Amino acid sequence: MEIRLPHLFKKGVIQEQVADADAQYQLALRYSKGLGVRQDVDKAEKLFRESAQNGCAQSQFMMGVLNDADIGRHNAPMAANEWYALAGNAGNSEAQFNLGYNYEHGIGTEVNINEALHWYRKASARGSGKASFCLGCLFASDGQVCEYEKGYRYLELAFTQGMPKAGYVLYALYSTGVGLPTPNSFQAQKWLKKAAAAKVPAAMFVLGHLTLYGSDYVTKDEPETWRLMEAAVLGGCLPAMTSLGLMYCFGLAGKNPDFATAYSLLHTASVCGDTSATAAVAIMRLRGLGITEERDRAVDDCRKAAEANDGCAQNNLGVLCAIGIAAGGREKAEKLFAQASQNGCARAAENRAALDQNGPLFFELASGSITLSFPSDPQTEGSLAPSKKTA
Repeated sequence: MEIRLPHLFKKGVIQEQVADADAQYQLALRYSKGLGVRQDVDKAEKLFRESAQNGCAQSQFMMGVLNDADIGRHNAPMAANEWYALAGNAGNSEAQFNLGYNYEHGIGTEVNINEALHWYRKASARGSGKASFCLGCLFASDGQVCEYEKGYRYLELAFTQGMPKAGYVLYALYSTGVGLPTPNSFQAQKWLKKAAAAKVPAAMFVLGHLTLYGSDYVTKDEPETWRLMEAAVLGGCLPAMTSLGLMYCFGLAGKNPDFATAYSLLHTASVCGDTSATAAVAIMRLRGLGITEERDRAVDDCRKAAEANDGCAQNNLGVLCAIGIAAGGREKAEKLFAQASQNGCARAAENRAALDQNGPLFFELASGSITLSFPSDPQTEGSLAPSKKTA
């Protein structure tokens, strides 16, 4: 039997009985994807196996994939590793990476970090950014193969090999001083900018906050803040969605409030599990900011976020208890303020002291470096005061 290919392929005929291993691999690919032939995954697997047995490293890799517990048709990780080893020894970098990953995580074998390093190094030397990234993370961690200098070096290599998120990891390492005498802010923000330029969502989010206020190595640039935050949201960064929602809600970075857009962003982030967004939605409901004032739902939102250990939500629920909107009174408020302080809410300790002095109580919302603090009484002068969050 012979199969004629459509005009978009080279003219000619592909025979099903193919002795050449590379030709078997090419035919198997066509069957697996339905390229010029009717898709037939069983026939594709048969051809991949024959090609692999005839020594084709690419087919050996595909047999590993087909048997891989995570990504293949079959749950046979031991067999997958055997095929990966054959392909890896023949120089297939994808097989080398997968085998290294399986040794690192104990998939189809016992965890063996030394073997993982062996295969990652082989893949890295053949240009695999994924392998270089994993090597960098292993060497930069506090695990059994901790060698910080190698960690930094492999992460830099991974970035040049097409793994932009390695730049964000380097930012985190330099900014906290992991394996260094002291943190290095210059190097940290250099790598942050590189990662953001490569459109890493988390990097754009962090750099967006820095441009909102400015830093030693980043100029304050409010239009750039909006651009970076919006790009981070489009890239799937959930905290960026909350920050952008707060910016729209309270008119930060040179724009007037836009409650409809703010609610859309914050509600979506809340549904996706960001408790800071849930706390912000509660305040919008409580104050009627662009939506109907709903005190009961505001209390429910606050309680939901507080139960998830969001410090601002615990503080805000404490305020609601203290002023009689939520049940529990002063005793409950004191407990919530204590919890909020432990979870990083700056206003909570001041609110606890204000209970004894009959002073004003303040709500707080926070996302990244944005902290918004305002009195519980909406009639109080200066009811909204954004400030930079301190570390």
